[in-house]
Amino acid sequence: MSDPADKDFLETLGRRLRRLRERAGLTQEQLAEVGKLQPESVSRIETGAVSPGLSSLRRLARALDVPLGDLVDGERPVGADALSGEEREVVEAWRDLGEQQRDLARRLLSELARRG
Repeated sequence: MSDPADKDFLETLGRRLRRLRERAGLTQEQLAEVGKLQPESVSRIETGAVSPGLSSLRRLARALDVPLGDLVDGERPVGADALSGEEREVVEAWRDLGEQQRDLARRLLSELARRG
């Protein structure tokens, strides 16, 4: 694989697959069984060593009960479950804020981030 973007994509895909598998409480062997793949295939996908075909990706997504896009789109968060409990609380609180309160919260967060 000569294109660095392809390598980055496969590594990101592998990390996302591993996070989703662990979140589901599955071992590589269990995911392979449910997804009708070889355990070595799951391992190689998770390490970014192989480029899985579309049918394999679809089976993995179904086995993990996630949309295919959550598995392959490195730009999207991995569903609401990707947030920790604390992060979900912040999102819920944000939704309850009025526009002026949101503006104040944005400015406060920007200042805190700037100060590091």
